[in-house]
Amino acid sequence: MADTPTSNELERRLKEQRRIIESISRIGPEGIAPDRLMHHVAAQVSRVTQIERTKVMRYRRDRGDLLVEAGAGWKPNVVGNAVLAADYASPAGRAVQTSAPVCVFRSPRGTLCPRAP
Repeated sequence: MADTPTSNELERRLKEQRRIIESISRIGPEGIAPDRLMHHVAAQVSRVTQIERTKVMRYRRDRGDLLVEAGAGWKPNVVGNAVLAADYASPAGRAVQTSAPVCVFRSPRGTLCPRAP
């Protein structure tokens, strides 16, 4: 069972989240290229949420799938090459179709398993 964070820890995390959101909001006027912006946002989201791997996906209507456009924490060649199903059976597809987060955890055998948020 995970330890419950203290109020000081929660306050520290909230301040860090706010700081990162503010820094991302200042990027727009700087004219950063969209692909660099997506990579930066994925890295910041990974850092602030303490989620090991994050990604930005693009729905490809002509193929009916999701391409991993940017991300943080992935093995080489995943970003820009990995394609995910856009249907409800895929955690990524389910997130797109329901507009809701899909949590994935690692089972004792090391496989990734989706679960309800």
